[in-house]
Amino acid sequence: MSDNIYKQNVYSYAEEMWHSKGRVGKEKETCVQVCSQMEEVYYVKEEFAATLNGKLQGSGLFMIKRVDGAGHEKIIGNTKDRYELLQPLQYAQLYDEAVGQPCETFGYLGQDAEKIFITHKLPSIDIYGDEIKLYNLLCAGFDGLYGEHQYVTKVRTICQNTQSLAVSDARKTNNQGRGDLYVGRHNNPNHVRDLKAWLSLVQKNAEEVSNITKNLFCKMQDTPITVDEAFGLTKEIYITPNMIPEFYPPELLSEQQEKNDKKLEKAQESRDLVMELFNGAGIAIDKTAYGFYNANTEYLNHHIPSKKDFAYSILVGTRNNTMDKALNVIQDWMKFK
Repeated sequence: MSDNIYKQNVYSYAEEMWHSKGRVGKEKETCVQVCSQMEEVYYVKEEFAATLNGKLQGSGLFMIKRVDGAGHEKIIGNTKDRYELLQPLQYAQLYDEAVGQPCETFGYLGQDAEKIFITHKLPSIDIYGDEIKLYNLLCAGFDGLYGEHQYVTKVRTICQNTQSLAVSDARKTNNQGRGDLYVGRHNNPNHVRDLKAWLSLVQKNAEEVSNITKNLFCKMQDTPITVDEAFGLTKEIYITPNMIPEFYPPELLSEQQEKNDKKLEKAQESRDLVMELFNGAGIAIDKTAYGFYNANTEYLNHHIPSKKDFAYSILVGTRNNTMDKALNVIQDWMKFK
């Protein structure tokens, strides 16, 4: 797992970070307070010089330099004159003004600090004692390409890996964050105004966002489901492979049948294990749609091995896709209850 944190420039409120870099705050702080305590990093836009007929003149193209606390410069991108370069402290000020909430995490990403992330906590969702946390995430780039992106996500960002997982989570079909809430470009003369408006909107509507998600899962918790109904849904989640068509090359038939047999065996094994968890072997699983969903997530997260990084597999890999599918299948079934 890669942290890709620039030097020690990362902050987390109250929670230790797996990479042990940066600072863990004990008291709530504003984004400006957090940013001001990090090693100073700022960015300069400077025009490339060009020579025409032996005379030095402007080229119309600009380099973007990162300058660290010791004054060392590094070119990290290029752009045109319309590009409005904001400094990290300006983003921190803008975030504080728009949101008015304590900073949850803050960090610089990339070997040359090409990007920053800022998060704060949105109202959590309590489903009969089962808490789901939501975060507002702002990512901003300084390389002339990335721009500004805002998300609502269930993943707490403290490094490059978790930032990628948070973005993937926000873009999932079933996440109420609806993907990229805002995408801004530095060459838009109104990008500061627009970004501030979107940050403010998310905070103002945070309760609505959390209530939408809460209502879905609470409805699942209030919807009873029988063992037969649950088993029927497993057949839609863990699908039996299609029969081999009659019109099929004979020399490939044996190989394809072997593949189908393995898929069938795996699907049946998955159904049996999910039902075993649903019927009492799982942790705090009751006979509701929410309980059945939890039986699927417990199976996917704790009972099958992963060849990839486990966190990646859960949030953006095959497990994630199957959990999404399970939620879709359950939601469709509930429409007819």
